[in-house]
Amino acid sequence: MPRFEDLINDFTPVQSAGISKSCILVIDDDASIQRGLTTYFSNTYQVEVAGNGQEGIDTLLKTSVHCIILDVKMKRMNGFDTFPKLKEINPELPIIFYSAFQNEHDLKSILNRYNPEGYFAKGDDIEKLRSAIDKSIHKFLNILNQKTDFNNIQNKLVEEKKNNRILHKRLLSNYKFDILIGSSPRMIEFKQLCEKAVNSDITVLIQGETGTGKELIANVIHENSRRSDHPFFIQNCAAIPENLFESELFGHKKGSFSGAITDKKGIFELADKGTVFLDEIGELPLAMQTKLLRLLQQGEVRPLGSNTTKYVDVRIVSATNRDLVKDIKEGRFRKDLYYRLNVFNLTPPPLREIKDDIPLMVKFFIKKYQKKHGAGAKKISAKALDILCSHSFPGNVRELENEIERAVVMLGSEADTIKPCHFSENLMTKSQSKKKIKDKEKTLKEMVALFEQDLIKKAMKKHRGNKTHAAKELGISRVGLNNKIQRYEMVLSLPYETN
Repeated sequence: MPRFEDLINDFTPVQSAGISKSCILVIDDDASIQRGLTTYFSNTYQVEVAGNGQEGIDTLLKTSVHCIILDVKMKRMNGFDTFPKLKEINPELPIIFYSAFQNEHDLKSILNRYNPEGYFAKGDDIEKLRSAIDKSIHKFLNILNQKTDFNNIQNKLVEEKKNNRILHKRLLSNYKFDILIGSSPRMIEFKQLCEKAVNSDITVLIQGETGTGKELIANVIHENSRRSDHPFFIQNCAAIPENLFESELFGHKKGSFSGAITDKKGIFELADKGTVFLDEIGELPLAMQTKLLRLLQQGEVRPLGSNTTKYVDVRIVSATNRDLVKDIKEGRFRKDLYYRLNVFNLTPPPLREIKDDIPLMVKFFIKKYQKKHGAGAKKISAKALDILCSHSFPGNVRELENEIERAVVMLGSEADTIKPCHFSENLMTKSQSKKKIKDKEKTLKEMVALFEQDLIKKAMKKHRGNKTHAAKELGISRVGLNNKIQRYEMVLSLPYETN
């Protein structure tokens, strides 16, 4: 049986030209062992050496390694302390203990606790060590290939999903300026301002309340600009985990962190020649604010783990509903970045300030959702429209759109007119509260009508929606009760029976 020293003395390595070798990392504080293993394995593998555990960790962080031979007893950071730290970097990387000390009790304890790919005593048959390394590397490469294939498929699916989503939005609206609905003086002024932003590559900051259509405005700016034939990427800064910001925005190199098994391009590189919309920009961590400032100043992108700087041509449109000036004073946002982003400011008006545009918006949303849901909705009653126009809409256009979509679905296909009974209970409760405040200004006829509606509601509630019993208590016929409910377009909040 050949021993380690005999094989090393007789062995002459033969290099295989043109073949990319897998890499073995030898972590051992004995220089003669380092030389011997390097000489023996270098004909088949690339061999890296480290004199202690910390050097081995440092080497693993910057080198693509496929198997580790780890000494147990070293003066600085022994193998048992090093093993778990290596596994933290890459849990699936095979590690083989290689020690001058071995007894049966210690061996069982080590194997049970650490679960290495193997445990060999120095001076044993070197061919057994080679066989263990060959099998371990073969298994590890299969795992890497499977992960790479899965990652490539996943990246393609994500990319296709993004492209399909963007295409779907463009097909629905084409993102022309008429998608910004409204003819009130305030909206006309705002659309004219948007048109000015389109005609240049100026950096735009959209500030406004939630639901005012900031993402829609960013789409309009891109689709009407000279960059419309190039990519448009949307990134919500509040949706990225803090430890993934740099990778998502700037990309990363293979091996730059645990799980980075392939190179990945960031959004800015993918959007070269196009536009990136950074929604909720106020949520960007300070470290990323510095890198974004560099991009805006120089067009520089440096992927995580790379020493190479790339240059991109990207227009940045950002949005926030936060008070960035306040964030600057409190140290949460860079002042220099704010001025770089806020070159051209757009502030869409809240819906409560452009209520004259509500009828136009309602007409647009009815048509949109009637087609989407195959419903019969074509118009809205005057009373229902009056309720919408009197509502404050804290959720702005998004809240109005949601109410119309719900009403279209509630209406179904049997009728064509949206009425108050098709609105959400939340909207109607607020509307009825305002109604009570104005009751003092009503005529006698109007007050009698309100009193009559109140009696009907109480009777219906008492009899749990049974119209026959409710009508009997009110002293009218069931047909008469139905006529009054329809005339008043009453909203009944309980799940009333239909009998």
